Order: sequence, then structure tokens, then C-alpha cells
Amino acid sequence: MEKNPEFFNLTLFIFVYYLWASNLFMRTISLLLFLLLCQSAIGFSQTVIQMKKEGGVSVIPCKVNGLNLSFVFDTGAADVSISMTEALFMLKNDYLSKDDIKGTNKYSDATGGISEGIVINLKEIDIAGFKLYNVAASIVKNSEAPLLLGQSAIKRLGKFQLDLVANTLTITGTKNPYDASMPHKNKFVVIETTMGTIKVEVYADVKQHADNFLKLAGEGFFDSILFHRVIPSFMIQAGDPKSKSASKGELLGNGDLGYKVPAEFMDQYHHRQGALAAARDNNPEKASSACQFYIVQGKTYTDSELDGIEQSLKRKMTEQARKDYKTIGGTPHLDGSYTVFGQLVEGQDVVQKITMAPRNNTDRPLDDIRIISTKIKKKNKHVRH
Repeated sequence: MEKNPEFFNLTLFIFVYYLWASNLFMRTISLLLFLLLCQSAIGFSQTVIQMKKEGGVSVIPCKVNGLNLSFVFDTGAADVSISMTEALFMLKNDYLSKDDIKGTNKYSDATGGISEGIVINLKEIDIAGFKLYNVAASIVKNSEAPLLLGQSAIKRLGKFQLDLVANTLTITGTKNPYDASMPHKNKFVVIETTMGTIKVEVYADVKQHADNFLKLAGEGFFDSILFHRVIPSFMIQAGDPKSKSASKGELLGNGDLGYKVPAEFMDQYHHRQGALAAARDNNPEKASSACQFYIVQGKTYTDSELDGIEQSLKRKMTEQARKDYKTIGGTPHLDGSYTVFGQLVEGQDVVQKITMAPRNNTDRPLDDIRIISTKIKKKNKHVRH
């Protein structure tokens, strides 16, 4: 692995020229060039990784959850895949845990075929010091299949270039994906939409949901996603990957990523107005969708109405939940059935505006309301509208 020196040699030359030049104009020009190059250098990164040949195929050494492996860097495959042999070895030797097994999924291979495999979560892939965290991978039935790094992981590295003659991989402009292994503190996500800005606080102690949501937000998964279901005095819902390219009026809501997030119900978090929660299908475990979420608008309730909801749900509300439902409102009938993992901190007016948008008989807005971008923030700083 080596750094490209030419860029820094050029910067040094301009700086020396600045010291040598006697003409004020030339000194000014060289100083400006030097400052511009220094600014670029802050974000500049280029790393050349030497690949190895194994059986006539170029492979890159890496560490997967601390285990030394080699993978095929394949731009033709859509997903990350690992053989059953490797997966069983990792499970037996504690490189994987049962919690890392997420379900089943259909995946595309390098030949363009569609196969089905078990989905696991690889907590860390270390490629010459570049670390990818929480990478979804499929276990293929072929026991001799290589570890394959497809496009879903490649794009998280940043820009890359393969040189098959020199057998090298050059990575530039590397991204900094959400690191779920860092100490857990609540993080904030700014969601820019075509109707305004929303900011949510993501609860770190609802760990699996927080990690999953922040990973997707950090990768830019939600960019261009539609709010496909909006209901006044109830909620707004987004996250269907099919919505990115959906035609007008197309029925949405069934798109997902092929795995589920186990339910994480906590008494301290309830469906008050502004709650960020995970959507799900009608599965008995009440496990959440991998990518669909909603933000509560809700309405206020009286004590007698809340008593009736408690009886129907056969569960008692906390004192704080009852107070919130009577004052700021929410959707109490969803408690204990859908996981709440965050709270709106800015943009309730935007949420209300979205809920009031004209919609069709499936509650999809007649005019598309789209997420433009998501940005993760460590601190809650006021968003300028």
C-alpha cells in the first residue's frame, strides 16, 4: 500500500517558488495556488493496494471480523457473498454470532443469475486499513465459492480503479461510512425533503435499529426515496427502495432489503408525536422492515379513550406516555407492536405539511414527496431552513 507523492511534490514546489519569487504579483499568485492545493490535500486520499493471484484470479487480502481472508473484487456482482464453509468456520470459532444471522435473501451473482442465500451481518471488513462496518452478506450454498465483494460494498470505499496489468486497486476520495463499533451515543440525522427539513434523534440504546438506520443513512440509501404513505393525524412513511423509480400512482410499500431487524420494545419510548419508528409486515415476531420507517403526527386522546386502548392492547401505559398522549398527542395503539427508535427534534411542521398532501386511495401523495439527502450529525445543532 502506497500514497501517491506527485500531488505533495507539486505543493512543495509552489511553496518554494513563493519564497523565491521577488515580484509581488507572482508571490500572490503562488500563495493562492499553495493555499488551494493545501485545502485540497485535506480531503485528498489515494491508496494503491497490491492484489495477489490465486488460481489465476486477482484477490485482495482482508480481515473479516478479525479473520484473515482473501476476496475477489468483483464489479459485476451486486452483493457481498461468502461460502457456506467459511461461514460455518466463522460461526464455530466466534467470528460470527447467531445475532449476526438476519434471515434469507435473493442476491445477484457475477454472471447475472439470481440465487437465494442466508443473510448475515459482517461487523467489519478491513481492506488495507480501510474499514467497512455492518456489511450485509449472503451465504451461498457452494462450499468452494470465494468471498466476493460486490457493488453494494465497493461503492462504500469511494472512487476506485483497477489496473489488471499491474494487478493493483487504487482507491481515492474514500468515504467515511457510519461506524457502528464506536461508543454508542445518540446521533442525529438531518433529512432534507422536497417539502422542507426534518431532523431526528436516533436512540443509541435501541441498538439494532439505530445501527441499521444510521448505516443506511450514511450510505445514502434514503436519497431519492419517496414518502409513499401519508395519513393526516397519523403518520408519514418512507423507505421503500422501489419508490426511487416508481411511476405515478404505482402501488408502493412492499419493497425491502431482504432481512428484518428484531423487535426492540422499550417502555421509555412510545408513539408520541414525532416518534421515529420502524414499519413491518404482519410477522408473528413483530420484527421490523430493514429500511421502511415512519414519523408520527398523531392526535390527542382523553383519559377514557386511553383506558379503552389499554384494555384492547392488554397492556398498561407508563405515566409519561399517558401524559404525552393527552397533551401533545401520538398513536398509542401502535405501542408494543412497532419499535420506536428515535424522536423528531426539528420539523414537525414539515411532517404535518406532508400528512396534509393530497393523496390517492392507497394514501400515496398525488405529487411525489421525496427525500433529497440524509446527513448524520453527532450533536443537535439547529438546522437553518
